[in-house]
Amino acid sequence: MPDPKFNAQALCVNSGVLFPENFDKKGHTLDELFTLFHQIILASIHCHEGHLPEERFPEDLQRVLAAVGRLDRTTFYGSNIQIKGHMLDQEIAYPLITTTYNIPIKYHSVVVLVTYDCQKEEAFLNFKMFGHNQDGRMDNNAKGIFLESLISFFEFSEYPYYDKTTETLQFTWKFSKESLKNLPSFKDIQEIIFKVTAESLKGNFGSVTISFL
Repeated sequence: MPDPKFNAQALCVNSGVLFPENFDKKGHTLDELFTLFHQIILASIHCHEGHLPEERFPEDLQRVLAAVGRLDRTTFYGSNIQIKGHMLDQEIAYPLITTTYNIPIKYHSVVVLVTYDCQKEEAFLNFKMFGHNQDGRMDNNAKGIFLESLISFFEFSEYPYYDKTTETLQFTWKFSKESLKNLPSFKDIQEIIFKVTAESLKGNFGSVTISFL
């Protein structure tokens, strides 16, 4: 059985983490290698799949997707670091439409799943950040997410928490049919995701410099 600390999603080539540091220097069982290679193959297949344009989806869903997919901002932590959403996958299995995004950040990464129920006309945004909790950075981020969400009147179906076993900070927002119609803008979604991602750089071992002599 894989070690409880093993995280195939964080090790996968499309996760944005530093692959050699997390793979070459750690021993892995055959089960773990099989799981990892399976995820890498899936990620490679998704890179070549066609996806429906956002304009084909319900308008309320478009705004949630835009908040993540159009995230492209820069923060400074030793050097300029781009925080940008990349679509990894799109799955349509009526009544659900699920879109997966990746946000690489130096040694760790964020995966965001946006799921829309066409029958109930409600959406869920699941956020997962992979990384260590040095100096309590993930615990502080969990508190920040909770407070920022209260200010923006975002409802949780899963409150923010940090799983020490998988080293994952995660939470899920639920947007009911009414809240999707009444919220004037989804910029708050993007702002909170940007803030928590930028704040996660604290305790991230600083910048890495490679010199050729």
